[in-house]
Amino acid sequence: MAEDKRNQVDTSPQEICRFWFGELDADGRASLETEARWFNKDPQFDSRVRERFEPVFEAALDGALRAWGQEPMSALALILVLDQFSRNMFRGQAKMYSGDAIALQVAKEGLRAGFDAKMGFAERTFFRMPLMHSEVLADQEACVATFEALARTYRDAGQDALATAVEDTIKFAVAHRDIVAKWGRFPHRNAILGRTSTPEEVAFLGEPGSSF
Repeated sequence: MAEDKRNQVDTSPQEICRFWFGELDADGRASLETEARWFNKDPQFDSRVRERFEPVFEAALDGALRAWGQEPMSALALILVLDQFSRNMFRGQAKMYSGDAIALQVAKEGLRAGFDAKMGFAERTFFRMPLMHSEVLADQEACVATFEALARTYRDAGQDALATAVEDTIKFAVAHRDIVAKWGRFPHRNAILGRTSTPEEVAFLGEPGSSF
């Protein structure tokens, strides 16, 4: 079954990365228009992702594309499909989180192997995102640590603007970590996943910054 789905995938890792990142500048940063597309809800964009990449996602979810995890850029493409495209394709559904476990494993293995070392800023950022999406505190701690290390790398190289941009991302990483540290999970996922929220979580969900 997995082999059949792999054979049906006619999208390359390069196409996936081009679709998500567009044209990157000399520092590996995407355009402001592209960045807005990543972080704002856009039903039309969600539909585009689903129409073009749902078969790739299903193949990846079935493990048919695990070989992609063996090379840097194809590993990044696999992470994008499982950790980002899923959130566009299945927004508001439990299935939006269904690729997280595989994406997390690919990210951890890739970071240990130094896959991101020659990538640009945006690519290195998204390679780390599965850690930020994990409900395991150790992964959240690792997320903060790996972004802090990346900021130091840029700062030591004299790339202060990139270091500052990573430091902005660290603020979000810390916010994610602190929620998992306090609640043991992301309470804003409870309704989607059919989990019962505690009274304390219900109160928390009424506060600013309780969900992402």
